[in-house]
Amino acid sequence: MVNWKKEYMKNKIMLYLMLIVSIGMTQAPKIAQLSGKVTDSLSGEPVVYASITVYSIESNEIIVGGITDENGYFFIDKFSIGTFKVVIDFIGYEQYILDTVEISFKGGGKKYLGEIKLAQKTISVEGVVVAEDKPVYEFETDKLVYNASDDIISSNGTAEDILNKVPMVQVDQDGEVSLRGNSNVKILVNGRENRLGAEVDNIPASLIDKVEVITSPSAKYDPEGMAGIINIKLKRGRYEGLNGSIKFNGKHNANSSVEDMNGFTAYANFKTDKLNLYSSLNANNRMKNRGGYRNVVTDYFIEYEELEDYEDGIVDFDYENIRDSYGNRFEIGTDYYLTKEITLNTELKYSNYIGNKYSSQAFKNSDGSSYLVESIEGEDPGNFDMGAFFGATKAYENPDKEMSLSISIDGGHDSEFQTQHSNRTELEDNSSRIEVDYSYRSPIGPDAKFEVGYDGRFINNDESMNFDLGLFTGVNDFDFKRGIHAIYFEYNQKISDKLSVKPSLRLEHVSKDIQSTIKNIESQGDDGSTPILQTYIEYLLNNDKATQVFNVSETNYFPDLHFSYNITEKQSIQFGINKSIKRPGSGWGSNIRPFPRNVYNQSYLFIGNPFLEPESAIKYDLSFKSPAPMGFMSTSIFYQKVRNKFEWYDDDRFQNSDILTFENAENAYIKGVDAFLMVAGQVIGGTYSQTSQSDSSGDYELNEASTFSNMYCRINFPEKYIKVFDFEFGFYWMKISTPTGTMFGNNGTMWANIGISKSLFENRLSVSLSADNIFNGGGFQMLRTKPLFDEALNEIGSETSDVLSTRNGRTFTLSFKYNFGKLQDDKNKYRKRSGSRGGGQMDMGL
Repeated sequence: MVNWKKEYMKNKIMLYLMLIVSIGMTQAPKIAQLSGKVTDSLSGEPVVYASITVYSIESNEIIVGGITDENGYFFIDKFSIGTFKVVIDFIGYEQYILDTVEISFKGGGKKYLGEIKLAQKTISVEGVVVAEDKPVYEFETDKLVYNASDDIISSNGTAEDILNKVPMVQVDQDGEVSLRGNSNVKILVNGRENRLGAEVDNIPASLIDKVEVITSPSAKYDPEGMAGIINIKLKRGRYEGLNGSIKFNGKHNANSSVEDMNGFTAYANFKTDKLNLYSSLNANNRMKNRGGYRNVVTDYFIEYEELEDYEDGIVDFDYENIRDSYGNRFEIGTDYYLTKEITLNTELKYSNYIGNKYSSQAFKNSDGSSYLVESIEGEDPGNFDMGAFFGATKAYENPDKEMSLSISIDGGHDSEFQTQHSNRTELEDNSSRIEVDYSYRSPIGPDAKFEVGYDGRFINNDESMNFDLGLFTGVNDFDFKRGIHAIYFEYNQKISDKLSVKPSLRLEHVSKDIQSTIKNIESQGDDGSTPILQTYIEYLLNNDKATQVFNVSETNYFPDLHFSYNITEKQSIQFGINKSIKRPGSGWGSNIRPFPRNVYNQSYLFIGNPFLEPESAIKYDLSFKSPAPMGFMSTSIFYQKVRNKFEWYDDDRFQNSDILTFENAENAYIKGVDAFLMVAGQVIGGTYSQTSQSDSSGDYELNEASTFSNMYCRINFPEKYIKVFDFEFGFYWMKISTPTGTMFGNNGTMWANIGISKSLFENRLSVSLSADNIFNGGGFQMLRTKPLFDEALNEIGSETSDVLSTRNGRTFTLSFKYNFGKLQDDKNKYRKRSGSRGGGQMDMGL
């Protein structure tokens, strides 16, 4: 007999099980994860903000989507397993479709699509072919990128010329680089500190691939650089097969011609599945001719003129500096793909340079007479810089996980001399630098990731100068050693589809040893001595400062917080708070060296201050980025609270001697705004900022305010537009004013460039002609009257300075560039295929 109750319960359980299974089949758990990397098929560069859309095969409805990050990676999760169609899109590229992508329990619900290479596309519009190229400017999450590879004007010069094209960046006639009007900027080359500090005129523009500008860096970056970080990335070569280019150029202006100003650059890379070998060779001759005048009038009040320590004075002279230099640079590197996950990178570089400089100063006396002072500077042909780099990177299936280790070693020798009359001064400089970096980043769940790392920075600089001043001969030894150990932690949390937050923290320990010694002093009793330096040496000897030793050991911390809010998919707001620092002795110690190097200068001496305190700042930055009609726009406001600001200081302790040094202003406040607009490839932008200072000493030099403003514009019409040649025009305008006067004139200063370029032989050869500084402007000009005070801070008179320093005049450059290799062949085939669709081969560059 069948137990009907038992059968009923059995059937009920089976019914429940079938119901659960059917629900599970219709509502699969949302554990699927899809990841990969999107790159340009020609260059291998990551495609940022590419769109990834996942469709249901059955209904063709959108299931989920995402975009690539700044490294081209994407990671999409929280959807059900199954079989899908995946579509990858980005403006200017052909759509990439994967018809069948299966994500199953068997693979743990994870699917890695690997590297997806997007091909550039052409659009046929009424018989005209439109090809979308890589934009000149790109805005990524935390940086602005200027792609310099195809710059037809600046590529004939040095990195200084390239940087003058980058929004928010300025380079003055002395080569000083500023960001948003602030010269406290960190210069990197390929992510590593530039050996020559802020001097970049030794880097050929033709070797520069791109420039990255980071105005609000997180704690993972070296905090040095009050205004931000500029990273110059050199061409490395990521193209399949053998590719390269050869370039020649010659220049002409009113002072020099092609025999004195010319350059040669050869670049090549060879890439296979396992190896990428790249190298470059550059040689160049440069000639710089600068001139101007300096007129300084000191006028004391009548009641002080009769006192012995106060005497009216005039320093009035014209000057001319002519510098002729030659340099060459060789670099070779390899990327070896040991496995699919591990890449090894090795680089070797060597550079050699030599230069000579003639300086003359024509002094004018009050009785109308004048006298000429001349000096010559030179460098030993054996001067060199050399370096080696090794790095290893391990990637993982999850694109947000990576580990890297690198070490770089640089060293160099510099031998220079200066002569005046029969006097000769010689300088020997040996320096070395070691950098060690380790980083590890990994996701924490689907919406968060972290990164930890270590940075080690160690420099050693030994200088010895044998000086002959006529009255005095002697030796100055200067030794500077600094070591920095730093660890950092960075956390990135995606709170929602619109909001993300990234806090980070950096800890550093700094040790610094400085020693300056004056020895072997002998009196010669010659009238040909330099009065200013003679006065200073006597001051050091009389105050027992022949040997000065300074030791520093300190620990600093650098917190950072960034927020990002996506208003729409392409429109966002970023807000950042971070702490930065400028360390005394950055570079090779020039601003802390207490003995001058311009020993024969008759007008002023520059002397470093070893007592400088580190300059630090808390920076606030709010930016807005958005598409504009046929383009893009970005604007930001910023505020900085600075402590111990480095300030140029006119040391008035030495009567009738003009000595410049550095001092700390206790507090400074900087606020400003910058804006950038690009429409159809044409660019306009500018910056405005105000700086105020306060120092309890009451010293006027440390309490003066200033206002900075600039504007830049670039107009570019490719050959694809006008069918004749590439055309480019750009200008830069700048003005600085203070309560006591102006710099760069009452109306500011402007310089402009213009150029054309023509492609020949299926774009293998390009010929370009450009004119730099077409208005013969852009020099430094200062007209300033500052009050003078005694030790009790009583105003006792005034000092008026009228200074002019010219830039190189209008310069014409003719260059020839030949491209060869598989990349160029592929481009030509691509153009021919595009041409078969009809039209006049015109690329609108949109």
